[in-house]
Amino acid sequence: MDAGGRYRRLVEGLYGLRRFGVRLGLENIRELCRRLGEPQRAFRAVHVAGTNGKGSVAAMVEAMLRGAGMRVGLFTSPHLVSFTERIQIDRVPVSERAVLDIYDRMRPHLDEMAAAGPHGQITFFEVTTALALVAFRDAPVDWAVMETGMGGRLDATNLLEPAACGITAIDLDHMEYLGGTLEAIALEKAGIFKTGVPAVALRQRPEVERVLMAVARERGVPLVFADPSGLEPVSAGLGGQVFRRGAREWNLRLLGEHQLANAALALGIGEELARQGLPIDDGVMAKALADVRWPGRFQVIGGDPLIVLDGAHNPAGAAALARCFARFSGGAACNLVFSALSDKAVGEMVNVLAPMARWVAVVPVASSRSISPGEVAGLFRAANPACEALALGDFGAAWRALPKDRPTLVAGSLFLVGEALSFFGGQGGEIRFGA
Repeated sequence: MDAGGRYRRLVEGLYGLRRFGVRLGLENIRELCRRLGEPQRAFRAVHVAGTNGKGSVAAMVEAMLRGAGMRVGLFTSPHLVSFTERIQIDRVPVSERAVLDIYDRMRPHLDEMAAAGPHGQITFFEVTTALALVAFRDAPVDWAVMETGMGGRLDATNLLEPAACGITAIDLDHMEYLGGTLEAIALEKAGIFKTGVPAVALRQRPEVERVLMAVARERGVPLVFADPSGLEPVSAGLGGQVFRRGAREWNLRLLGEHQLANAALALGIGEELARQGLPIDDGVMAKALADVRWPGRFQVIGGDPLIVLDGAHNPAGAAALARCFARFSGGAACNLVFSALSDKAVGEMVNVLAPMARWVAVVPVASSRSISPGEVAGLFRAANPACEALALGDFGAAWRALPKDRPTLVAGSLFLVGEALSFFGGQGGEIRFGA
């Protein structure tokens, strides 16, 4: 079998590990990394946790480190089109060959651990985390920016001994694993705090900040809060936005008020890294924010009429998306192509997005946790009786059926965004309705 066929079989096998579900805990990842020679100790790291904005903040910080002359690894999840997007070096996804080579080295250890009993069976996210750590050591990178997959305290990435930690906006999500209150979820996210390691957190609701401050005091963590109110919006267009910070105007390619908040956190992390001696000044940070791209987050792929892809997958993200989309669509009623995973707060997301839609297509995505389109289409009709809501078979069917005379939003899941990008050939340029 050629390398391409072996890679495809490997990725299918990795996806098969999802049948073991989510297993929070560090025992297996620590044992695997011990067997692999502790790859996480080969570079310095920034660790990012939170509910919304982890990927955007990680991308901004990665760009700052690269602008300071570092070779940088970036680990995020999920991917949109290709599994290799999860593991990037200087913003270039690792090659399929590299994934194969690293997995071949890992496989004897995985087999031995699985043979020891069910508790030794490693999960999809643990394998993916280990692949990233070894890839970064092999490169080698100077720094890695790694986002948690879920939570923080028991997330596989928490075996890191980082130089700095970042906490993005915390909201209700993954409640079956992390707890049913903001305080419980904040406690899990704060689990990435390490004694003596500086942490920068976005300003939060009072109950969340109290938890973060309590954990920081308990562990001797220097914690500062980044306040988005220090970033004054100046202007915004489909190509990006401008804000004022102090006496200087800054450009940010990513759109939305939530991205201003993410930028405030990234700037705080950049300033902490500068205090640790890295050559990161305002010039480096300004160039990073002006250049950074993060697909699937208010990604504009058409302008006449407006077509946007966004992976907002919880109520807070949906609310931020709705505000941003209304601003750039002029508040006009839109088409909405929607999907989500069944373990998300789907009803709350529907209530946020339904008022803006005149026509809705609900589709499944390639996940065992995909919603039932017919049931969710009914939720849309109930939330907005004026909209036409259909259950269709896939994104392609929705694209071909949607009215062509109004703005269009594709949202609800990064799985859906990935399928849309695959439908368009993975392109990030402008799409016309005739495509």
